[in-house]
Amino acid sequence: MLQFDPQVHIDSDNKVKYFNDVISEQFTQTNQLLFNVNAFKTGKDFKDGNAPVQIGKVISQGAAVKSLYTDAKVMFSHNYYEKDIEVHPEWDEYVDHCAVPHLMVGGTAPGKCPFGFGAL
Repeated sequence: MLQFDPQVHIDSDNKVKYFNDVISEQFTQTNQLLFNVNAFKTGKDFKDGNAPVQIGKVISQGAAVKSLYTDAKVMFSHNYYEKDIEVHPEWDEYVDHCAVPHLMVGGTAPGKCPFGFGAL
């Protein structure tokens, strides 16, 4: 399991500015450390609270550039967590699950879904 540890604070609660403006104001330098990339070797390491191992860094090659092309044409996608568990079923017992109407996964977690799909 990968863990991206942000090294630049992004004010995601800003209701005044468009998020791309917030990003471009924060990502201003070449060689700016954006994230430390960590990994857990096993699900047990994750569940037991063991420290992850740093496996890399995400570093900027320059300042952020706003672009209508990327706003309209570039999209990054991630599978729902249930698909990740299909690939690595050995992790299933070590992660919390939640259930929301558009995402049916085993079990439930109290409060907000740990995977960011909304409140239960």
